[in-house]
Amino acid sequence: MLWSLAVAPDETLACKAGHLGLEIGDWWLNPLTLYRDNLITHPSISTISYDDDLAYAVTLTNSQETSLAPYDGTMIQYTAPRHNHGVFGLMKTMASTSSGKVVRIFRTWRLDSRFKPAGGVRYDGLYRILSYSVRLNPPNDWHYSFMLQREPHQIPLSSILHIPTADQLDDWADYLALRDAAGASSSGLTQSGKGQVEAKSAGASGLDSGYNGVKLPVYT
Repeated sequence: MLWSLAVAPDETLACKAGHLGLEIGDWWLNPLTLYRDNLITHPSISTISYDDDLAYAVTLTNSQETSLAPYDGTMIQYTAPRHNHGVFGLMKTMASTSSGKVVRIFRTWRLDSRFKPAGGVRYDGLYRILSYSVRLNPPNDWHYSFMLQREPHQIPLSSILHIPTADQLDDWADYLALRDAAGASSSGLTQSGKGQVEAKSAGASGLDSGYNGVKLPVYT
């Protein structure tokens, strides 16, 4: 399908608690397409989606997740450096009485975890923020760790670990080929918000390079 990069999403639509109509196991090609679909905010500066009041989602990537007992993905520790904007939103969400203290969790293919998808980004459901701690790595490197527990009465995480499916992995391979071709080209795809990309995926499509000029360094 063809879709335009010309119009930036409305981030306020992502600033709501709950599933937002998502089904656990929904899949996208990259975090940029989550942004396109009004599911995350601030993709250029944070893996946390937040506003002035609360945090609403976390997109797990790289070494941000540590699995805790019983080691089935229901209990995890999320670690973010101080410069990852939104950590205070997570603290506010944990203290909130209106949000249910939960956030949406997306896992990316770059995540160092056995629960990561083989490619792209997968929605893994709602997690409750139980506690947090702050650690200083001298001289001035602050890290914030949050203990999260997957909400009960959701389909088991084990039942969606096969996602992306074979067909979705075909789309993933096509996407990587498009992305690599764009990166190798001197002209490539515009980052000014005027480019278009063709992709087969019914779930989502897009490139890491930018959305209306927005880059995604936190996911690389």
